[in-house]
Amino acid sequence: MRYGLAVAVKTYAKPVRSSTATARLIEELDRVRRARGESKAEVARGAGLGEPAVRRLFSNRHANPTIKTLEAVAEHLGLQLALESQSDVVTSAHGRMRHIHDEAIPLG
Repeated sequence: MRYGLAVAVKTYAKPVRSSTATARLIEELDRVRRARGESKAEVARGAGLGEPAVRRLFSNRHANPTIKTLEAVAEHLGLQLALESQSDVVTSAHGRMRHIHDEAIPLG
């Protein structure tokens, strides 16, 4: 006689993993850096950071930067880091994110 076990699995929307969110943030910082025509060394000097730290930030697929590093680079690039409620962000059928309203909590 065999006994089986049935398991009910509920599917929930997965929150963005921090590594994925970090990678997207770094990609956006790098996009802005390139659009401004700045080298990694120029960003490091402007942000008051060491060149090795900035090179690692933009070159390592699995970078794990500190908030201080991200904030300094963002500020140098004319950007501001902010937290948004996940309930305020909706992903469309095409995978694009849009905001229900524009409230964000600035960091720093």
